[in-house]
Amino acid sequence: MNVGGKDLIVGKNTLLSVKGSLLYMTFTGQYEMNTIGNKVFLDRDPKIFKHMINYIRSDRKHLPQDVNQDVKRLLEMEIKFWGVDYGLEKYDILTVNKMKVKVNQMLAEVP
Repeated sequence: MNVGGKDLIVGKNTLLSVKGSLLYMTFTGQYEMNTIGNKVFLDRDPKIFKHMINYIRSDRKHLPQDVNQDVKRLLEMEIKFWGVDYGLEKYDILTVNKMKVKVNQMLAEVP
């Protein structure tokens, strides 16, 4: 596929893994897709879309932590746009929760 002018290879199983999402409906033919040559064309930001695909590949459990707040906000919007946000917590809440788990693990190790 071509996302915002960049070629991206994504397996069909990944694209169809969130049933009922716009992504699922798009790639099951429920919506007409734009094409350039023989490739599906999505007029989306390729960097953000790729982060979203990786989020889907991780069973919607892992979001990148090494990106700035603008990218995090855009990724949240992309995830919601495609309807793959089931179970998505706010990024900052997710980060805080992970920190709480680590602190609790460390405290459990203290005699």
